[in-house]
Parts: sequence; structure tokens; C-alpha cells
Amino acid sequence: MTKDDALKAYENEINEKLSGNVLTNALELIAYLAQNDIYPDPNMFNAFKYSGEMIFFIGLGKSLSIYSGNYDLEYYDDTQKDEDFETFVHKSVNRCAKHKGCLENPGLRRVVFDKVYENCCRSTYCFKLPPLKNLPHIKKVAQLRKQAIDKMPELKRALRADINEMLDYYLKACAVDFADYLYKNYKLKHTGTGAWEVSNEEQSLCTIAFEPEKWTITLYNGEQFENPKFDEYDKIKKLTEKGAASS
Repeated sequence: MTKDDALKAYENEINEKLSGNVLTNALELIAYLAQNDIYPDPNMFNAFKYSGEMIFFIGLGKSLSIYSGNYDLEYYDDTQKDEDFETFVHKSVNRCAKHKGCLENPGLRRVVFDKVYENCCRSTYCFKLPPLKNLPHIKKVAQLRKQAIDKMPELKRALRADINEMLDYYLKACAVDFADYLYKNYKLKHTGTGAWEVSNEEQSLCTIAFEPEKWTITLYNGEQFENPKFDEYDKIKKLTEKGAASS
């Protein structure tokens, strides 16, 4: 299915399920997203993605519940600071409620216009539409996230792509956060399809292997973690840092 086919299928769905102002707002939003190359995932129409990264998940009802992916927000390029927009975003930060899908991955840390939020849901923000006054703000969120993805270094983008393509909803959020941690602190090398090596300047610290619905981290000491749960990431970080310090 092409991107245009996926968009058409989603338009047909919302035309069947929505009416009035809600339908009008929804059509305007998805038209804007498509203009910016943000399209429904053919396998999950309600998830709108750009370059493999989720921007929004749109829930349909009497109003639109627009959930974001797991990401920070900041200004880029010549985007003007907008206090009303920032207030809207801050009010929309989605706290972790430990719902069924997040029981093993609670409490993510996010930074929103220089303000740190602990214990966020994997859907960092939740926006409502209508009211219509929210629409320009929601569009701006999509614009800023698209700019952030465009600026993402290719190696980091490739590691995140393996996560986004191979792992399911229950594993992605913390896995992506951990990938960003590795990119920030160590040297990454793509050694083959779904295969990565993490090192410092002196030695290999761990390897990562991706398979469908599975990823395995093998540390320098031979210890393995398959599809790590939330509380295991801190242990992996400490062991990796120990290996780096001993090299």
C-alpha cells in the first residue's frame, strides 16, 4: 500500500465515523500532515509517521484525542518563540498512569522547552481537537518534531529505525531512549543487518542484535539481556559504564 493509499483509507474511515466540526478539524489536520510528508502507517492507520518515527496517534471519538510519540520539544531554525504555544504544550504533557500497556516501562524523562518532566507516558503529549484554537498549535508540534528528525544524525537514525521496524509497541519507547543514551555516550558501529557494536575509544562494550519482536544486548562480560524491561536498563547502563571505566 502506498502512502497515498493509506491516507485515502484513513480519510474514508474518518468520513464514516466523524461528522460536523470534528470531521472538518480532522480533515484539515491530516491534510496538513500529508503536505509535510507525515502519513498514516499502512499497518496502523491511526499512527502518523515521518521517516519511520511516530508523530501522532489519533484516537477517534466525539473529539479527537491526539497522542504524540515519545519525544522532547524545542525550537529549531528560525521558528519564533511563542508563549501561548508553549503554555498549550506544557498543559498537554501526559503523565505516566501505568496503564496496561506501560506496566513494564513507566516514567520516561522528557524535556519540553527547557523544562524537565519526570515520569511521563510513552505518549509524551495528549492534545484535543476541537476546540479549533488548538489546531495551529498541534500543527506546530508536528513541524518541530519533523525538524528534529531531519536534524538527527544518520547513525542515530539508523539505530532507531531498527527499533521502530523490529520491535512492537510494548518495547519501543524505552528501547529508543536507551539507543539515544548509547549514541550520546559511546561510539556506535553498524556491523550488519540488525547488528550493532557499542564501544569507547579502547574496547567493545556491548553488541546489539535485532530480530522481529526481539532485541538482545550482549555485554563485554558475556551477560545478555533479551527484550530488557524498564528496571534492567539502569543495570545495563551501570555495567556498560563499568566496562568503559576499566578499559
